[in-house]
Amino acid sequence: MHTISLTDGTTTITLTSGSYLVTEYAMTTAGAAAQPEATVTESMELLVTGANTGALRDNWRAVEALLELAALRQRSGVGARVWLQVLLHGEATTWRSEIVSAKLEPERAIAAYSRLKAPATLAFERKAFWEEASETELQLSATGQAAATGGRVIYNRINDNWAQIAAAQIGGTLPAAIRLRIKNTSAGALTAPIVYAAVNAFSDPANFAHILEGEAAASGGSTQAVTGTSGGNVRRFALTTTAQSGRWTIPAATLQDTAGRPVRILLLANDITAGGVYVSARLCYSTSETAITQTDEVYIASAGRQVVDLGAIPLPPGNVGASYSDLSLRLYMRTATGTSTFDLDFIQLTPVDSFRRYSMVVSTTLAVNDSFVDDGMAELLYIDGAITVPMLVAAGAPLRLWPGRINRILLLSNQISSTYGEVRVYYRARKASL
Repeated sequence: MHTISLTDGTTTITLTSGSYLVTEYAMTTAGAAAQPEATVTESMELLVTGANTGALRDNWRAVEALLELAALRQRSGVGARVWLQVLLHGEATTWRSEIVSAKLEPERAIAAYSRLKAPATLAFERKAFWEEASETELQLSATGQAAATGGRVIYNRINDNWAQIAAAQIGGTLPAAIRLRIKNTSAGALTAPIVYAAVNAFSDPANFAHILEGEAAASGGSTQAVTGTSGGNVRRFALTTTAQSGRWTIPAATLQDTAGRPVRILLLANDITAGGVYVSARLCYSTSETAITQTDEVYIASAGRQVVDLGAIPLPPGNVGASYSDLSLRLYMRTATGTSTFDLDFIQLTPVDSFRRYSMVVSTTLAVNDSFVDDGMAELLYIDGAITVPMLVAAGAPLRLWPGRINRILLLSNQISSTYGEVRVYYRARKASL
């Protein structure tokens, strides 16, 4: 026998035993292409019973009370969620779907009271996906670290700023929300950390070369040794109001991996001296300066180490059939007035299968052993450590993982290259239908 229930996590009403009996439930589906915010409308035929008329009313009102909590959550955006849960006969996994709105409609109410059996229709709107009722911590691998739960350490530098999840770990049929925990395990507190997180699920995650070192530039600027940077070097540009460019090669193999998908251009700028700088990026043929596509110009006002988001471009524009030749990525830099020195640590080519930016509500420090927590399953953002406080904000949709694929999570922050942290990921598999 199937088990069907309603729950807010504290109170659970089983609709297939005791005082309740589901006589009919025809499930529907929005299809695998449905967005996370999509909903479906369904109904369930239900029989509510009681030992006497008072008990019958109490059982009825217990269901209505949970349905009112669901409505309150939708009106206010806070409070307990209410879930419809289903455990199919012969299976071990309980699946749940959030109730958005619902009402319990009686049939022949007066006669029902005398018989102590009240037929009803439970009409409801729910989220268009089912997810596992219990969450799972995913095994992560990282540079030099085999896959395991319990966290993996990553660094803020070339080839070390990722954690990977094997394809077999992500079940279901739909992209699944996650809880991402990034713990500061460095030697000291981090000053005003800003973190960019991205998921690469479709651009050959295990092999995609996502970093272009500043000192690897084919032309423009000069290489300078600077402590605290990736590889110990930066590419330094002495700028005036006349734009100058630096050029980096994007290999054909990278273009085959991205195959026309959008990639955000993130710069890890080590320092800017003597005023603000304007920067834009162009994707060009070979050594040509003619743009195939380009980003808008971004103004960088402040000095110090920071991540600069130039926006997304398709890489390359259009799909890739036959193997394309190498392309060039050019940065164009200039000052508004006067002169300035711009030190570039590296460029991150960031696949945006899922993408988010985290920062603290106020510009303060993240203490050792404190964590950024992004719980996309519960739609919560907070700092967790000695105390738990809602001091974390994010731009972009919650991160998701794709089932049956390798998922690599890339993390980039405005901290020095030796900064490191422990990353842990939890999820619930999602699917469109049971």
